[in-house]
Amino acid sequence: NGVDGNINAWCGQIRDPHVILLHLGTNDTGDGETTFCAEATNRLVRLLDRIHACQPSAKIVVTTLLRRIGSDANVQRRAWIERAYNPFIEGIVAEQRTKGQDAYFLDMCSAVTDDGLHTDGLHPKDTGYAMMADAWYAKLRELYPDPTAVGGVNTPALVDRKVAASGAGT
Repeated sequence: NGVDGNINAWCGQIRDPHVILLHLGTNDTGDGETTFCAEATNRLVRLLDRIHACQPSAKIVVTTLLRRIGSDANVQRRAWIERAYNPFIEGIVAEQRTKGQDAYFLDMCSAVTDDGLHTDGLHPKDTGYAMMADAWYAKLRELYPDPTAVGGVNTPALVDRKVAASGAGT
């Protein structure tokens, strides 16, 4: 809720993004099996079309949803994700590319293991967020093998230098 109605305003605030990282739809699994399974992928396609219309030069990285663990409700919703959503994301991204969109696939479900999920069985914990960050970063490095050619203040090369200078790392 809110993404579809606000996408034009949000995109209008950003002059020319190089990349849009898109990981969304988890909360849609709470809409019930019929609604989620029938509409989740269609809603994603419509959203990608709207983002492309607002920011046609941006690369859009689209991910699968994380698995759910724990409660019976989470186990059921995990089955919906595994049956009605995740298997179709890579194909949706490929179809968006045939429509001229600069879209890319990232399998975030494989990047974040069950031990990276919070005890609520839905959200990542710190280690899960670190796994996600590593996956995003690897995709950015794939998209921009020569980050000096990108420009801007937060290129991967600059991030590498900041991380090295701080002594931090994942």
